[in-house]
Amino acid sequence: MRLIYFNSYLIYFILLNLSVGLFEDQTGLADWHKTLIGTAKFINYDRSNKKTKLIVSTNKNVIASLNHKDGSILWRQHLDEQDIILKTATTDDDMKLYPNGEVLSLVNNQVQRYGKSGNIIWTWTNKSVSIHHIFGSSKKLVVLGTSQAEDYELKYFTLNPVMGTPIADERLLDTFKYDPSETKLLDVQNEKELWIVWSNVNLIFAKNVDGNAEKVVLKASLEEVTIRKLSASHFSLTTKGSIQLFDLRNGEIVTELEFSINENDKVNHALTAIKDKYYFAKIITSEQNAQIEVFEVGSKNPLYNIQVTNPFEGGNALEIAQLVLFNTESTGLRLVMSGNDGLIKMYKGEAILWIREEYLTEIATAEFIELPKAGLFSEEHDELNESVEETEKISPLTRYFRRWSSQLLKLQAYLKAGNLLFKSEETSETNNFFRDAFGFKKLIVFATKRGMIVAIDTLSGDVAWRRYVGASTMEVKQLSLVRSSVIKFPPVILIVAENTKETVLRRLNAITGADYTFGDIPSSVKLPFLATQVFKLPIEESSDRTHIFAILSPDLKVMSSFYFILLNANVQVYLFPDTPESFSAVEEKLSFLNFYLTEGPGSKSIAGYSLIKDGNFASVKNWEYLTEESEVIAALATIGDNKVSSLGRVLGDRSVYYKYLSPNFLSFVTLKTSESSKLILSINVVDTVTGSLLYSGAVDGAGLLDLDTDIANFGGASSSVYITQFENRVVATYFNHGPEFADVEDETVVPPQNQNLGKEKVTEEKPRRKSKNVKQRKVKGGAELPTSEAASENLVTPNTKQMELLVLEIFEDFKPNVRLTNETFSSHERGNPHVLAQTFSFSHGVSSIGVTQTHNSITTREIIFALGSDQIYCLNKRILDPRRPLVPSNFDKEEMLIPYKAHIDFNPKEVASYNLAVIGVEKIISSPSALESTSLICSYGLDIFFTRRTPSQAFDVLSEDFNRGGLILTIVLLLIAIQVSKKKVDHKTLVEAWK
Repeated sequence: MRLIYFNSYLIYFILLNLSVGLFEDQTGLADWHKTLIGTAKFINYDRSNKKTKLIVSTNKNVIASLNHKDGSILWRQHLDEQDIILKTATTDDDMKLYPNGEVLSLVNNQVQRYGKSGNIIWTWTNKSVSIHHIFGSSKKLVVLGTSQAEDYELKYFTLNPVMGTPIADERLLDTFKYDPSETKLLDVQNEKELWIVWSNVNLIFAKNVDGNAEKVVLKASLEEVTIRKLSASHFSLTTKGSIQLFDLRNGEIVTELEFSINENDKVNHALTAIKDKYYFAKIITSEQNAQIEVFEVGSKNPLYNIQVTNPFEGGNALEIAQLVLFNTESTGLRLVMSGNDGLIKMYKGEAILWIREEYLTEIATAEFIELPKAGLFSEEHDELNESVEETEKISPLTRYFRRWSSQLLKLQAYLKAGNLLFKSEETSETNNFFRDAFGFKKLIVFATKRGMIVAIDTLSGDVAWRRYVGASTMEVKQLSLVRSSVIKFPPVILIVAENTKETVLRRLNAITGADYTFGDIPSSVKLPFLATQVFKLPIEESSDRTHIFAILSPDLKVMSSFYFILLNANVQVYLFPDTPESFSAVEEKLSFLNFYLTEGPGSKSIAGYSLIKDGNFASVKNWEYLTEESEVIAALATIGDNKVSSLGRVLGDRSVYYKYLSPNFLSFVTLKTSESSKLILSINVVDTVTGSLLYSGAVDGAGLLDLDTDIANFGGASSSVYITQFENRVVATYFNHGPEFADVEDETVVPPQNQNLGKEKVTEEKPRRKSKNVKQRKVKGGAELPTSEAASENLVTPNTKQMELLVLEIFEDFKPNVRLTNETFSSHERGNPHVLAQTFSFSHGVSSIGVTQTHNSITTREIIFALGSDQIYCLNKRILDPRRPLVPSNFDKEEMLIPYKAHIDFNPKEVASYNLAVIGVEKIISSPSALESTSLICSYGLDIFFTRRTPSQAFDVLSEDFNRGGLILTIVLLLIAIQVSKKKVDHKTLVEAWK
């Protein structure tokens, strides 16, 4: 019998794996991948192998090589979080790269030369000086340093770069005392000599290694001067009022170019050589615009001018991080520019060759937008879309013609919508903003931290619209859906941004990106304070069907007419707009308005509030959860608005365990480090209305993947602590460091709790290590937790270090067929939920977690993981089931429960990103399609990846290999047979009637 069941399970998994496989010709049809590198910090051009490439290092710790012709990525390397890129260059003050692959570096006051394999060829140091810079070429190496004596005189040494031995004794560069805060250094090498250029006080000096010296008097103090080396013999000086280009020619400092600039303007520049000519480019940015000019050195007339659009609002200048001028033999002069707008642009003359939109690596938040149906959206042409005065005056004949015109418009819209049914996804138009037949076409609106709002079409991955909101000093904090698409009204989103002094709220039309106004309500509101938190209330304004939001402020002084509630430190609630309709809408649902506040990961508390009517509206704190000393909140789940198709789980004996489907429960993870460096990770479930602690379980020895990570700094690959919740389940990830970091009191081996929930008892179970008991936690002001095994949990401390997944499933009662007696659910009259917990080990690190959504939640959900191996991996929730038994009983087999296995095997066919490297995933979001079988998922961070998932297979659409021709032929033959049979029956009936 067991062999039969084993074979059944084996056949099931084989068929499951075959069904979820992806053929090579299917890649890229239902998904797209945007590979990004981040905002450029340093850009250099490389001409090795006779191919010009751009070498870029970014703020995302990425080093990449770009094709200069189209901006595509040739290769990229994502460094670890600890490996911060300070600067990169082919020749730098503390690092030099040789053509043969060897490296010269300055580390810890030592000059070292490394071979191709990383071996140290030689090391040189001098204990009497502190080494600051290394200069030179392949023939002569100059080491610059300051003496350890009190005078701090500037000295230099010449070394043999091959052997690392001194060529000459140390030499005194000058008699002034070196002060790093007042002196700037760089090396310039002309055709014959190596010069060291430095500045001090208000002078600039240049001295070669043989003793010749030059100096120039500066027009400004050293604090206002920037010195840059531009070529082997050129350097520049930039002050608030001018920019100068110098050349060391025949031992003299020669001024090649000089420009005057305004004090408030920001300037950047670059230099390149084409054969025997030098070309100089400068960009000057002001509050209104930015202008690039390119000169041939020696000429005061620019070759061409480029006007750069300033995308920021509010009079903030576009700051240019890098300006690189280079040339190739085949393409001529090129200009590369990157700025704080997140764009990398390549210019040929005044024309733009290509643009890389790297602002998408700074996404703060994102939201799926459901597009309207073409037929319903045409209701905006309804003949009833008129004022009351017009309705009273209009004649019946006019209304008759208006009715016909509106019906024709609707017919046209329906025909267009129906036409999409017969178009393939590849050939259908992507510039229309209407929903397709299957609901695959949506918009994903991304809000970047710099204020760029971008909408991307889910079918093609193309940008539908983009716009900057706010100023360059504003940082976007939140994006929320104010209204989904309804008849006559487009979907609306709310952008929340802030700087150091104020908060800006802006409403946008989600389909076009334009400002959205309605009546007297402005599209944007500027509040003269920093909002503590902004959240959406479950109340819609009656006139335009937009949600009301709540804004918590530490100090509210200025009011504005907007559909929001503002709370200040005195717990007074201000309602906007101040109209009877708004007051009545909030007052009607006042008893249901409960919310919680927390500062998120890294904080130490969660507090619950409710709104009351005391003359005006006010807020009252009902409860507060406080962590213990040296304990912080590590991860916080989001309470989603998920649909539920089933109220319970049908067991093998046909009894039902009813799910605990409270919309108010919140799960979160806390992390505590004891004085003895022991780790305790706790998973908690709390009711946000009453503050009741529904569950609390601790895992000894568990915590962050990287123990050196600051306990208050969560996120990224070093965290590994994440949590999500859906329906009645909670899934958390963490890294278990084993007994070495566990504070275990009792090492007694005991069998685990029986999790068969009243069914056949399992007699043979493998023993596990018992961890210490979890102390009862208290919530200040919250309801007392009834004594129950669900209140605390003894979780296992493994003997190995491993990544673990913890799964909770919450039921209304520990007995089957028992439900809450109340007709409607209330947190104040709740039952005692029963919580099941189970852990699984996993072989990959996790950087983010999400869950699929479908239209009616009938399809089995998948939990989505972003792995440390740069893959998107999906696990069916049947695998992460806390009710999986060690030894299945007959009822378990009837229920098709999978036998428990501590380790989750990695199945390559469940990798949603197949062979793509999706780097730096920070968050995963999902949205249902019109098909119940299909869920749309999107991950973003460094890269953006979108795909469709069918966890239970595409049961509601015909497969690609379905014999459609055979079906049509069968239908046609049946119709013919019916007609022939009908004629024969009619003839027979007629004959019998005449008889």
